[in-house]
Amino acid sequence: RKIALGDVSVANRNSVYLSFQYQWKANGEAPDPNDYLQVEFLNDQEQWITMAFLRGGSNPDPTVFLDYIQQVNSESFFHNEFQFRISRFGRSSGPFDTWAIDYVYLNKNRFSTD
Repeated sequence: RKIALGDVSVANRNSVYLSFQYQWKANGEAPDPNDYLQVEFLNDQEQWITMAFLRGGSNPDPTVFLDYIQQVNSESFFHNEFQFRISRFGRSSGPFDTWAIDYVYLNKNRFSTD
């Protein structure tokens, strides 16, 4: 779905953040060490810009949700067809790796420690 970030006033644009929680493995197959989640934002030129690569860490705990927060930090994202996506990358054969994503929230009037 498209999000009308162009409607956010210039004064509020530095307070727009996307956040979510993610869990490595959850109740399924554990991702391999080289597997990751990728967070991307769609700019006003219809190009997907990579904002982050997220991994479980060196010794991930599958019972813990990790926090992620990203400021929408470029004027090129403030258009009325903004989108974001969270993609999983890993081995495409054998048991598929499991990531859980929850509490996805995008809004203005936020800050980096929200």
